[in-house]
Amino acid sequence: MQTHDLLLSPAAAATTSSTSGTDFYFSSLLGRVYTTDNENDTNNKNRICFTLDGTKLLSPAGNRITTVDFASNSSKTSFYGHKYNIQSFCLLHNNRALCTVSQDGTMTLLSYPKGVILSKFDKFLEPRVDSVVPSPNGQLVCFLGSKCSIYKFQSTVSPQNNLFNDTSMLHQTSSRPIKLGDVKEAVCHTCADWIGSQFLAVGTNEGIVHVYKLDLEQSSGIEMVDLFSNHHALSGNKDEIVGCYFVFNKTQRKKNPGQIYSIDTKGCFLHWAFNPTKKQWQILKKVELSSKIDPSKKNKQTRGEGKLRIKCCSYHPTANLLIYGIGNSGCFEIFDIENQQIIYRLSKPHNIDGIQFLTNSSSIEQLLLQNQQPNSVVNITSNKMDEDNDISTDVTLPNSTWIAFSKENQLAVFDYESETFIYNQSNHASQIQTCCYNENGQLLASGDFQGTIKVFSTENNQCFCNLPNAHSGPITGMIFSRPPGSRDAALYTSSLDGTVRAFDVLRYKQFRMFTSLDAEGFSCLTVDPSGEIVIAAGNTTYNIYMWNVQTNQLLEVIKSHTAPITRLQFSVSSESTLISSSWDKTCKVWNIFSSKQAAEPIEFSAEILDCAVRPTDGAELAAVIMNGEIQFFDLLNVKALGYIDCKRDIQTLFSNPNGDYFSCIAYTGDGQNVLCGGKYQPFVCMYNVGQKVLIKRFIVSFNMSLEGMFDMDLLNPLIRKLRDDRKDTRKSGNKSKKIGEQVIPGNQLELKPNIQVDRICVSPTNSEFALVSPNEGVLIFTNLTKEGSFQPLDIDPSITPESILALLEKESYTEALINSIRLNEPNILAKVFNAIPVESVPLIVRSIPDNYLDRFLQFLAKETVESKRLQFCMLWLKSVLAQRKLSSAAHGANFRSLVRALQQKMATLSYLTQQNQHTLDFLSSFTKPKRNILEEEKQQKKKEPKKPENEVVREETLEEQKLKAMLKASSATK
Repeated sequence: MQTHDLLLSPAAAATTSSTSGTDFYFSSLLGRVYTTDNENDTNNKNRICFTLDGTKLLSPAGNRITTVDFASNSSKTSFYGHKYNIQSFCLLHNNRALCTVSQDGTMTLLSYPKGVILSKFDKFLEPRVDSVVPSPNGQLVCFLGSKCSIYKFQSTVSPQNNLFNDTSMLHQTSSRPIKLGDVKEAVCHTCADWIGSQFLAVGTNEGIVHVYKLDLEQSSGIEMVDLFSNHHALSGNKDEIVGCYFVFNKTQRKKNPGQIYSIDTKGCFLHWAFNPTKKQWQILKKVELSSKIDPSKKNKQTRGEGKLRIKCCSYHPTANLLIYGIGNSGCFEIFDIENQQIIYRLSKPHNIDGIQFLTNSSSIEQLLLQNQQPNSVVNITSNKMDEDNDISTDVTLPNSTWIAFSKENQLAVFDYESETFIYNQSNHASQIQTCCYNENGQLLASGDFQGTIKVFSTENNQCFCNLPNAHSGPITGMIFSRPPGSRDAALYTSSLDGTVRAFDVLRYKQFRMFTSLDAEGFSCLTVDPSGEIVIAAGNTTYNIYMWNVQTNQLLEVIKSHTAPITRLQFSVSSESTLISSSWDKTCKVWNIFSSKQAAEPIEFSAEILDCAVRPTDGAELAAVIMNGEIQFFDLLNVKALGYIDCKRDIQTLFSNPNGDYFSCIAYTGDGQNVLCGGKYQPFVCMYNVGQKVLIKRFIVSFNMSLEGMFDMDLLNPLIRKLRDDRKDTRKSGNKSKKIGEQVIPGNQLELKPNIQVDRICVSPTNSEFALVSPNEGVLIFTNLTKEGSFQPLDIDPSITPESILALLEKESYTEALINSIRLNEPNILAKVFNAIPVESVPLIVRSIPDNYLDRFLQFLAKETVESKRLQFCMLWLKSVLAQRKLSSAAHGANFRSLVRALQQKMATLSYLTQQNQHTLDFLSSFTKPKRNILEEEKQQKKKEPKKPENEVVREETLEEQKLKAMLKASSATK
């Protein structure tokens, strides 16, 4: 049976529209916080940038952009339609617009808050763009590379309205290369600085700073820019210019166009000033930064080369500070220009390639203190960065002491005042192999080819546990399980190094290691539901090994298959039923607690690449085989239930006989659909199990830089020639090749990474699933209501927000709640939910239809986390459990979402109470003694006899007082 996207049966269409199990969309990317192309990005300067308020940090991740939000301690990755990796970008117009340039030379202008493409300039003829520098008002943008080009954003709307609309265009106003003399290599423009939209300073790799005065002229109704009307060349530096800046005037609170700072790679710092009488530039100050280095540390910082080479720098205008990174030593220094002294130095084994200051951010420390969450990844767990790669870009906040570093595989924010890392996230250094969720979907673990393990929080997409070199070989499988007698889940991993290890992700340590007698590698593993037995499959002998977790002993070795084992999995219906699949075209069902041999194997028509058991009841098995089919079997009755022929669904543009099959499969949380993916396939297919039809495709990547992707624009010979010329120019301008790396002409083979999906993991809450793409990262797809989207459920024209609010005013709470669930507008549903009286909750719970109950439970889980009315949400949850008979098989995913929400709320409240416990004890220590004194005084007054009102109290004489004192002393001695 062959399936197609558009050929859906009525039953399948009804099933698809009535459930939200197919409404998944891309939400975030894990394991790839910052990526670069080392061969082509040698001169990139501003690969990362802060937003205007300083609360967010933007970094490229392939053809996507990752935004780190420091206020909410979270990150998200957005796709803006780029076909190739992003080369450089910048924010414009108070963070309202984002301008990007991809590796194919396409310039894109989009709305940053909405994520909508406003304009795209495909015929961008620049061979290479290393940096994008916008003017302060955002109207002009300077593109630096082998050419220096100025582009102006032309818009037809007024400033009072939106700055851009669909008619916004990008007009090239000047594109003239600067060539000085007869040189063998093209001149590269390395840095630039603006004053308004009138003055521009540009530095080149020949040690020359060009200063231009821009004149705006009206020509045919279009504003044109004459870049070369007033031109001055400042040639005083020794080598390539890494930074040129207009000097900030503190008295006038603005930059001075008559003074410029310039610094080159050899550490020559020059202060230029314009002489109006002579009409020429003169050097006021010259500082050799190499002389500022401590002689005892000079050899360490120069790494024995005897030369100081600065790779990047940035200027702080208001503080008059210069920060620069020494590439061959890996340290960066902050230089006080006014006092000519170094005020801070950090020596780390890094090769810094870029620094940039952000000059208009607000104080971010106070914001973080107000919004810091428990178990925040902002609290640094390591005080050093990875030493394998070079730092490429640094950005510093002016109103704080923070510096943001970016390298090939790492993104970090460093506070040089406290000498701690505020934020530190790193990529997987190699290809990601596998991933898994924990039992409530709060954690996601991933493992790569080098044996590194990372554990992420699915709430904020941050890595809080990094275990480098956990294995000495590639990780082949991982699973979360709860060991006997433990309240915390452990992570079990298998590897080709011949070990199965158990890690405590909360304490960041390993507590168990299991090995076989033959010391062979393992291809996959699983853990029984009780958490007592660990089972792994051998990679060479194809045996199944069983260990006891508590005693760490090898219990049994089962001779199972004659070919590599692809998957081990326990059935939900029985804790002792183990299913194993192999390349020997068989799938076997084992009873691990029985002495009997395995049951009759289930025969398949081809090699089994992966299999999955239905998570609701464990009665159905789905397997992807090498002939391009998905076969379904009934495990209880051991009979075939049908198959799906997927060859046409996975057929790519070109014939690929090695990739016409799926290599991984997973059931969704409700067990109604299966997800399949494979190699050379830029998408994942979702099939309906009951109807055996394809219902949806999920795009893994649009990145044409990967093998297996085809750009339709290349069918145009003109565009293909322009891109080939641009690629040749980019390679000719690359200076990063080392001695001995030259190859024979015509023998250089350009290898591109493949597009593929090696593993699919579905969250136990059924709210998201993860795709493991080795070269892209871990892609997260979620079905939660997207902010700003409208996804109604069984709606008709009579259901509107106005009608729901009218029912709410009439106190028709049941009908208003049901209609708001059908409308599925979060604000309306929350308003109706909070307006319902407490005494009406049990009656309304009984009146909610069954087909709307899942959607309501999803809303209740979200409201429990976000709302401040915790008791009110708990009353709703108690009524749902008491009034409705809900089974774990049908509503298990929603139950896990509710448990997850309660655990988050409990963690937040426990963190708050622990922080205030000692404060309350301190305050109560002042009130407790006073309260005791008052009680004692009351008791004494009750014991004392009442004196007559008319009695006159006579004062004791001195002799009487002495006599009483003597009597007391004598009684004490007796």
